[in-house]
Amino acid sequence: MKIYIDEAGRGPLAGPLHVWLVLILKQIHKKRFKDSKQLSVSQREVFFEKIKKLEQKWSLLYSIWIVNNQEIDNLWLTQAISLAIKRALFDLLKKYYQNFLQYSLSKWLCSCDLINKFSIENFLQDDFSIANLRSLIQTISQTNPISEIIIDWKQDFWIEKDLKIKTKTIVKGDLKVSEISMASIIAKVSRDQRMIEIADKKYPQYNFKKHKWYGTKEHIKKIQELWPCELHRNLFLRNL
Repeated sequence: MKIYIDEAGRGPLAGPLHVWLVLILKQIHKKRFKDSKQLSVSQREVFFEKIKKLEQKWSLLYSIWIVNNQEIDNLWLTQAISLAIKRALFDLLKKYYQNFLQYSLSKWLCSCDLINKFSIENFLQDDFSIANLRSLIQTISQTNPISEIIIDWKQDFWIEKDLKIKTKTIVKGDLKVSEISMASIIAKVSRDQRMIEIADKKYPQYNFKKHKWYGTKEHIKKIQELWPCELHRNLFLRNL
């Protein structure tokens, strides 16, 4: 199986970054999905609802992890994205294991595997850790290995090195691969919804709804006049 990854919010001066992973389970009409940047706000929301319905029908699974601005400041952007991908992957694979593999694996596990099975069942209830993620990948690989992780960017954020899974990077992958386009739609819509729910209501003076947290002239002027708020990425403000 292949897992597709995209994100939204890499470049803004404020707010969180959303990382989304998509795993296709059944054949779907992927060509109808376009890169989120080629769609209007209303079109993205329509596609977003279609993707959610596909998950309800078990045609696909998706997972999100949100990296807040404090984590970006503390870890720097690349390391923060790497950690977010691994956390989202852990969540995605838990869904896959619990809904598709748990029963079938329990039928053929022999007595020598009972300790490993107990470990799996135990950490499915626990918080994320790299060790738990590696164990889950190993267990799932016994029946359906992850053949490839495909990322929309020019680097793999150390996924192949850390998890020993073949990783493919595609520059502008959201324009070239329908599955990445789906991830980009989910990431963009969820980020925009969060921006309106939190940022625009709490800090209307920065007009976040208009500039989407990006470094426009208006946004930079607001920062200089009002000073940064708790949502701004201090790491990104150093050169302003």
